[in-house]
Parts: sequence; C-alpha cells; structure tokens
Amino acid sequence: MTNFNKITLFLILIFISGKSFSQNWITTASNDNPRMYHSITLLNDDRVIVVGGGFVGGDIAGIAEIYNPETDSWTETAELPVPVLDHATACTSDSTIHVFGGTADGGSVDNVWEYNLDTDTWTQKTDMPIDIREHTATVLPDGKVLIAGGYRDPAYTDNPWSFVYDPRTDTYGANINLLTTKTNITLLF
Repeated sequence: MTNFNKITLFLILIFISGKSFSQNWITTASNDNPRMYHSITLLNDDRVIVVGGGFVGGDIAGIAEIYNPETDSWTETAELPVPVLDHATACTSDSTIHVFGGTADGGSVDNVWEYNLDTDTWTQKTDMPIDIREHTATVLPDGKVLIAGGYRDPAYTDNPWSFVYDPRTDTYGANINLLTTKTNITLLF
C-alpha cells in the first residue's frame, strides 16, 4: 500500500462516528486499485465507499469499492457505468448513494448515478441542470442534496451556481447564485 493510500484510509477512519482511535498509525488492508481524484463517502453503517477516480497514467476508473473497518477488508461493487473523476458523492439513504457530475471523456459532465447497496446496481437519474466537476454534494437535514461550487468546461469556467437535488423525487430546485465561486469545498450540516 502506498503512503498516499494509507493517509487516505486513515483520514476515512477518523471520521467514522462513534469509534475511538489510538494516537498511533495502524496498517489496514490494502486497496488493490490505488487512484486519485476519487470520492470517499461514509455510509450510514460506518463502511466507506470509494468511487471512480483516475489511475496513474491517465485512465479514468469506473470502479467502486467498499471498505469495512470492522473486518478490515475491501469489497468491489458493480462498476460505475461511466468512468468518472472529480465528481461528488453523497450517501442519500441507508441503501443508496448518488454520484454527481465530474470529468469523463475529457470534459465536465452532468450525469447523476444512483448506486443501490442492497442490489449492487447503478441506475442513471435525471441529469443535473449543468455539467460540473470539482464541486461538493452535501446531504441536508431534510434528505435533499446541495450541489455547490466547482468548475465547468471549457477551460475551468467557474461555476457561480448551486442547486438542490431531491433523491426521493429525482428533481432539482431553483439555481441559486453563489456570491463567490468555489472549488474543492466541503460543507457540513
């Protein structure tokens, strides 16, 4: 396991709720698919899903894997139908995550994919109002998802908009103009 993967996994583990950790580094199970520009999302059962990203050499990954800290093991899931990096992922229920936008085929995309943990299947959902990458997807207290910040292609055009997605109805609320543009941000509620 590379140092990059060890650091990433350590950062995952420190955010798992209800767990106590020592002040020492530990060695964990190795991920067989090291990559960058992927998403890491905490699931409601304290497992972690790692989706997409890019391999050294430039290929975009369509793989998704779940890390279980209880068993210190990785499990590959069904592949994401469209390989993507620089996307945002949100855990939208006990059994689903959503993957929003990102970079695929050389440009930013507006695709949205829902992954069902129970059936190990991906379903394409309604595309976002705009193509976007390097943005954030934050689950709000009412279960809706705030999409904000990021870039659009061509040439890293800043995205001054945010919008809310409702996974229950597969619809979007009105676009809201951000007073300033942001990329690679994190929002917590």
